[in-house]
Parts: sequence; structure tokens; C-alpha cells
Amino acid sequence: MGFTIEAFDNAVHRLRQNGITFPNIEDIVNKIAQFEKEGIEAAPTDVYKENKRLKGMLICRICKINNSNALFLPCAHHVMCFNCAHDVRKCPLCQRDVNDIVRTFMG
Repeated sequence: MGFTIEAFDNAVHRLRQNGITFPNIEDIVNKIAQFEKEGIEAAPTDVYKENKRLKGMLICRICKINNSNALFLPCAHHVMCFNCAHDVRKCPLCQRDVNDIVRTFMG
């Protein structure tokens, strides 16, 4: 018996929507089986791909570890962490001169 991580995550998500905050493995397997029986796609892969793409936009393009938290002015690109951006003189995306770098915070 094997399930994709997307099917597993989707089953957990649906169970939580139905009020089962901490589903056990039996609940999850039954929910995946229900998806298969009803012909429902267990994991909408386009949603997961989009989620992965959006999360990737939040990661620093230089170190690929930290979240992007440096906003370049005046171009307003937001692609690097503050640690990697401290020596930047030109925006890596548009090549405009960087006059200031503002540290940003996710709320």
C-alpha cells in the first residue's frame, strides 16, 4: 500500500476541514480510499505545484536557505535575504542601481 505525499496531505486537510483535528492513520487511509472510490482526485497536483512555486518565491535566490526579506529601492524587487543583499549595488533582476535596501517582515 503506497500513497503519494500529496494524497496523504490532501486527506489530512479534508479531515481537518471536517473537524478531525488530529486524524489517525486509519482515518487518513479511509479518506484516501473514499477519494478513489468516488473518483475524486486525491491530490489536485496543479494546486500543489502552484503552492510550491509560490513558496519558492519567498526563498533567497542567492543562499537558497533564508526567506527573501530585502526590498531593493527604487525597483522594489524582493528576491534576496538581508544577509546576502548587504553588498548589492545593482538589482539582480533588472540591473538597476540599488539606492537603498529595506528589511521586510512577513506578518
